[in-house]
Amino acid sequence: ASTDGVAAAAVPSQGLTGRLRDFMPSLDVTFNAAVMPFAQPGSTNAAIAIVAGMAEPVVFGITRVVQRMDIRVLAYDERGTTVIDVTRRAEINVPPSAENYVRYDVLNQIALPPGHYNFRLVAHNADTDKLGAIEFGITVPDFGHDAISLSGVAISVASAEPMVTIGSLATILPVAPTAVRKFLNGDRVTAFARVYQGGDAPPSDATLDVRILDARGEEVY
Repeated sequence: ASTDGVAAAAVPSQGLTGRLRDFMPSLDVTFNAAVMPFAQPGSTNAAIAIVAGMAEPVVFGITRVVQRMDIRVLAYDERGTTVIDVTRRAEINVPPSAENYVRYDVLNQIALPPGHYNFRLVAHNADTDKLGAIEFGITVPDFGHDAISLSGVAISVASAEPMVTIGSLATILPVAPTAVRKFLNGDRVTAFARVYQGGDAPPSDATLDVRILDARGEEVY
């Protein structure tokens, strides 16, 4: 698979067998991730939007952060076979926020056929050699054949808090999604999703039920 980075993008597996290093836990770098499948017109494969949200503390007194972060995306099918292994290098040169943090979202897009997949995202700081990883599973619907299906839900936010976005998902999303899930009182948060009707039946109306729960699981909308 092609990568957007340099040869060093393979560093998350350096020195150990690929699969062994892939499954070793690491807490040097912590981050959030969001993965959202969307139908692709004219293709049985779905477009998978991937957002890795980085939030790193900055030493007090630093006025600018210059660094390189490699985000490696690995996807495994139900047999454990690696079907995706791509890396994007994110280079940042930004001032920290008022709270001495630097925040940025790294966007990536891949294509996968319908099915269940296990994902592993590995973040490698190319300057400090620190690693972090996230693991989760997702199901890619069969958008073309399911009677009704829903894309992933993309969350975007307009905030006074500085946020850098690296990469683009404009070909599949009209919004710039974020992996952030904690917001300030003044933030304007938007959720975007698509509803699909598959098969050969004529298009019909659909009712969308939207509920928002707070951190305690209580319904607020």
